[in-house]
Parts: sequence; structure tokens; C-alpha cells
Amino acid sequence: MIIHPDIAALRSDTALQRRISDRMGRGKEQWQRSHVARVLARDLTEFGGGCALSQCPGLAAIMTAADSAVELTEMWIASALDAVRQEPLGEVPYQYRYSPGLANMQIMQSGRASLNLIVYERQTECKVRFPQSVLFADCECHEIILSGSALATRHQMDETSQDAASIITTRFNLNAGDCLSFTGRSQARQIVKVESVMAILRLTRLPQQAKPSREYRLPDGALLKSTSGDKTASQRLMGLAVLGALECCDPVIGETFRYSALNRDEAQDVRWEAVRHMLARDSRDGMALLVQIAADKGDQLCEPAEQLRGQLSLAHPELRQLCAGAE
Repeated sequence: MIIHPDIAALRSDTALQRRISDRMGRGKEQWQRSHVARVLARDLTEFGGGCALSQCPGLAAIMTAADSAVELTEMWIASALDAVRQEPLGEVPYQYRYSPGLANMQIMQSGRASLNLIVYERQTECKVRFPQSVLFADCECHEIILSGSALATRHQMDETSQDAASIITTRFNLNAGDCLSFTGRSQARQIVKVESVMAILRLTRLPQQAKPSREYRLPDGALLKSTSGDKTASQRLMGLAVLGALECCDPVIGETFRYSALNRDEAQDVRWEAVRHMLARDSRDGMALLVQIAADKGDQLCEPAEQLRGQLSLAHPELRQLCAGAE
């Protein structure tokens, strides 16, 4: 591994680390103290508390007028660049995520509301021209295109569907200044192809009790995956995944999986994850757990547990005896 001399020096110089951290922090504080940021923070708090976007004039202005949106974004970027110019090795103190072709940085967050800058980059190696699936998330979303253009798809789902959804998909072009709004779990949009680079200002608000997000296959509307909309449930699911990866024989871990799987107050995704780890940990205990859940007709996991038990017994005949012994 090749490490730049400046990086190596920074790793061993705690005084330099503190200086850089302090400078980046001051840059964020200067932005937050500005009049524009204070007005935005006030409106975002109101919006996050449940007010309609139209009741938050400052926030509504930047989400409906391209000039206002661009001006705000440029001011925010300039405040961060000032600090970076002084400390090139500093890390901008905002939450961010990056994957090839997509960058997401949070400008501001309050309660259930968040304002983010999203940047899409052209991907020359993309082999799939149009999406084969779509994710519907329980979230209110407002977007305004700051720059660039792209080919996109809009999806409208019939919420009365369960396993097989009826989805209407339309294609359209996005250009600078365009505004989009999506509410609930029945609407979604996807970026298919970006000409060069496209920047989007996105305002989102989560409901107080988010319903599970669902991913459907577009050709036939089949349900591919359901993910809990509860952040704490996702954290518990990750905790179970960590326990499973430990491959430890401690009986306490097995009891944790069993308790989570049988707890009806737990999110279904977490319960099903516990079942999966129980099966991977010990086939006998896992099949016994499936039998117990499948036998309880009042359990929402009764039917999928029965289906999985049948599939496993058919694919692995040796498991049939374990099922018989557990009944």
C-alpha cells in the first residue's frame, strides 16, 4: 500500500488532526449561523414536525424555484470549500454516502425531515438499460433538478395489491428546473440514464410509523423483498446478522435467535432473519422452530414458515425426519 507523505504525517500528528477538525467544524458553524441557514432550519423543523410544505415558505421557495435552490446550494458548497481550501486533508463534517455513479450528502436534518444534495454521474459500463425492479418506500419526497438532464421512469402502484402488484410505468425526461413530488408507498421514480452529471436537491420526510419498503419485479409485479421502515428494527436485524457471522456455539446466541423469531411484537423482517440464522446454526433446532411457527395459525409468519418448511423438506429429504420429530 502506498501512503502519501502528507497522510502519513497527519496520522502521527494529533495536534494537526485537532487543527483540521476545528477548522472544518468552524466552517459548518459559520454556515449554520447564516441568515439563510437559520430560516431553512426553522422551516425544516416545522416540516419535520408535520406541517405541509406550503406552510414553510422558505423551504417551499427553494423546492419550487430553481434559482433559489441553486443559490442556496452554492452558498452551502462555498462555505464548505472555504474550509477545504485551508485544510485540504479535512473531511467535510456532513453525513454522506458514495457509490459508483451516485453521491448523497446531507445538508440539514431535523426530526423526520432531511434536505440532501444528490449527484448522479454517467455510468458507461451499465449493461441494463431500464430497471428490472422498483423499490417503493414509505416516505414523502420532493425534488428539484439543479443541473444536468436524465432519462427517468415514474412508477405508480395499486396499493391494494399484496404479493403481485399492478404497476404502471412511464418514461420521461428530467431537465434543470424540473420539480417532482412523491408521497406514500405507491409512487417512485428511478434515474435510468444521465447524460453527464445531474444534481438534485431532495427534501424527504418519514412518517411517524413507516410501513415496510417493498421491492417488486417490474415485468410481472412479483414481490421480491420487504424491508422494515423502522430504523431501530433495521439495527436489530443487523445485530442478528453480526451474531450469525460470529459462528459461536454459545447457547445464549441460539436463545436470542429463538426469542426474536417467536416475538410477535418484533418486525417481521427481524423475525425472519432470526429464523434464517437458527436454521444455519442448527438444522434440528431451526426446523423445530419452523414447525412451531407454522402450527400457530394466529401468527403472521405461519404461512411463509409452512411454505419454507415444505420447500426445505422437498429439497433435502433428510430434513423431513427432523420435521416429523418436532411435531
